[in-house]
Amino acid sequence: MLGHVERRLGTLEAGHWLVSEHFTIADAYVGVFLSWLPRADISAEEKYPAIHSYLKRWLAHPAVQAALAAESQLRSQDAAKLSA
Repeated sequence: MLGHVERRLGTLEAGHWLVSEHFTIADAYVGVFLSWLPRADISAEEKYPAIHSYLKRWLAHPAVQAALAAESQLRSQDAAKLSA
């Protein structure tokens, strides 16, 4: 499966996302799953350079940054509740 994703991402025009030049829900969804690769001991940087490049762009996108910040804040709040 990752080979297919690698090939597809490798065909994207510079600066384009999965569907077009605009970041869409497809990018948000696929990016989450690709960001979990290290949990499976898969190094995209070494074996999948197009996936690695996509993930770097995905992580830098303002919408992703906002979602990750919100998630981090919720985790902190949950941890505080559990320790109280």
